[in-house]
Formats: sequence, structure tokens, C-alpha cells
Amino acid sequence: MSGREGAAEARGRMGSLQALCRGLLAAWRSRDAGHESSWLWDGRRRVVGIAEASGGRALLFAELLAEGESYQLVRTAKEQLAGDVTMAEAAAMRAERDGWQALDFAICLSDEVVRFYEMELPPHMEGDEWREAAHWELDARLMAEGLDADAYAMAYRRQGEASVLLAAAEHQYLEGIQAGFASQGIALRGMVALAPDDGSDEALLAAHGLELLPAQRMFLPAIAAALAALSDEPVLSLRLWGEMIPRRHFRYRRLAALCCAVTFLILFAAAFFDTRAYFEAKRDCEREEQALALLQRDEKTMRMTAKLQQEIQQRDAKAAHLVGGRHALVQRDGPSRAAGAADGRRLAQVRRAATGQEDRDTRCGAQLRRALLISAVLRGGPGLLPAGADTRGVSRGNGSREAWHRIPHQLGHLA
Repeated sequence: MSGREGAAEARGRMGSLQALCRGLLAAWRSRDAGHESSWLWDGRRRVVGIAEASGGRALLFAELLAEGESYQLVRTAKEQLAGDVTMAEAAAMRAERDGWQALDFAICLSDEVVRFYEMELPPHMEGDEWREAAHWELDARLMAEGLDADAYAMAYRRQGEASVLLAAAEHQYLEGIQAGFASQGIALRGMVALAPDDGSDEALLAAHGLELLPAQRMFLPAIAAALAALSDEPVLSLRLWGEMIPRRHFRYRRLAALCCAVTFLILFAAAFFDTRAYFEAKRDCEREEQALALLQRDEKTMRMTAKLQQEIQQRDAKAAHLVGGRHALVQRDGPSRAAGAADGRRLAQVRRAATGQEDRDTRCGAQLRRALLISAVLRGGPGLLPAGADTRGVSRGNGSREAWHRIPHQLGHLA
């Protein structure tokens, strides 16, 4: 496959992928169009319209609820303007009393601040053509009256096939109203001008599901302002400033809860895997510590074995050294040691001879003493007996048989 063919195939695949994405997006949009509300999207819109009552000393309020293409008038109210209270201040006080702080507001301007014109259109003019023609016609009308067209906000509304209603209001006046409502913390979504009644107002309201009671007809300008904020094309008025409120908006509380839940799940999963990794690392560390302890024990045993082998080798070396020195000494001093040994043997013989002589002398002394004792007894002279000899029954000059019998005992005692 050549490079051009590969590029063509890649472009074809990219085109197919883009077509698939467009198809999925169109299906999603069609699904959203058929379901205005969902778990995450809220299709209900609430807006409060404000208008000045005839005479300019009171404000009219009308709250509308829109869901899809159906509209419902929730309630109406009237607020008197006392002293120097502005429209924004009165609206803020009413919103605080009725709980409208979180709602959007739209204003219907009085006829005194809006300039209306009518023009005829050529037949068969549609779309952007008649809007552009209406713009240049209104610009020419204002310049013809000596006014600066750039200082005015313009709006157009088609009436029938060949007629267009034109409206203009000063930008400075509109900006002053915006600043006043912003200073009061009120969300202003648009400003409109009520078109002159041509007898079709009630029919248009009925087409949107709004049927007014006779007492509610005075709130028609406020209802028209609220409808202009809820519709692409204003029904009863001309939009001079602002835009339509989106048909759907996020359910922010549910979205916040969903984000918190997803965040919690992510953190929980991260903590779970982190804890798991920690315990695995701890187990591996304990296993490595046990292996290290075994290695240290083996290393200690090897050191002790090496030390013992070294000591044995040193001892063997010393023994070998001593044995070698003794052999050398024997070879060097052998004759003198032999002579010394002979002298020792002769001295031992002399000592044994001297000891034998002493024993003989002792035996001779003992025999001599025994002979002297026998001689003394036979002569009857006890004075010749040694000290301690028993001389009882032996008298001088005569002996007796008992004395003769005691002689062996005495001799034994002396011996």
C-alpha cells in the first residue's frame, strides 16, 4: 500500500468516525428534546415579571412556571411605591417577602420610555431579510427625528404578512435599570416593551395554556415580560434587552451529591488499593527481615567457624614449632642428657643403700633393748627395766609364774 492510499484510507476512517459521532450527538439531542426533565436535568423554569401600573406609583408582579411548552400562572402581587423607592428596591423587598430571591426577573417597560413605529414590508420577504429591512427602517426613523440611532436598543415584531412593529429605547435608561437590580442582588433576565393590543392577546395566552380572570387582566404587562423570558420569540411584547432562559438547567444539588459520591468512591478505591499495597509491602518487608536474620545468623556461624579454624591453625603451628625445637634440642644435647641419667641412677642406688642401713640399725637397736629387758627380768632387778615397764609381781631374788607369763606382753609393749 502506497502512502497516498494509506492517507486516503485514514481520511475515510476519520470521516466515518465523525459521522458516527454526529449521529450519536443528534440522537442524544433528540432524546433530550423529548425529555425536558430527568434525574440530572430540571425542565421547570420559574420567572417573575414586573411592570409599572397605570399612574406609575405601583408595581405589578406575576410569577410564571414553565415546563416544556406549558405555562402556569402561579401568583400575582402588587407593590405600592412610597416616596423615593425605586423599582429595584421595591422588587427586592417584595422578593424577600415572597421568597423570590433565587428566581429570575423580567421587566416590561412603560410606554413613556419606548418609541413605537410601524412599517410595511414587501411581499414574500422572510427570515433575515425582513429583520435587516426593519433595522434600517428604524434607524432611518430615529435619524429623521434627529436622534442618534446607536444610542437606542431596537426590537422588531412581525404583525401579519406585510406589517412590522418597531420599538426603540435608550441604552442609558436600560443600563440604569440593570445597575439598580444588580445592586439589589436580583437576577434580571430581560426587558421588553408591551405591543399595542390588536385583539389577539387573549388568544395568544390561551394558546400557551394561560386563561386570565377579569381581575388578573391588569397584570398582563408583567405576564408578557415573564413570557418573553421563557420563549424564543416574545408572544405579546418586543425584547429590547436580554435573552431567553434555557429550557433546562442542572439540578445542582443532585449534581453536587453525585460529584461527592463519585469523589468518595474514588478516594475509597484509592485508599483501598493504597492500604492493600501497604500491607503487601509490610509483608514483603517482614519476609525480607526474616531472610536477613537468617543470613546474619549464617554469617555469624561462618565467622565463628573461620575464627575456630584460625585458632586451630595457630595452635597446630605452635605445636609444630615446639616439636621441631624439641627434636633439635634432643639431637644437640643427647650425650650430656645420657650422662646425667646415669648419674641419677647411681645416686638413687646410694640412697636406697643408705635407707637399708638405717633400717638394719633400727632393727638392731630393738633387739638389743629386748635382750636387756630379758636379762633384767631373769636377774630380778626391776631397776634395769626401762621406764614404763610393768614390774608387778616381780620381787628381788624370787620370781613367780605370773611374772614369767607377763614377760612376752611387756616385751611386745616395749617393742
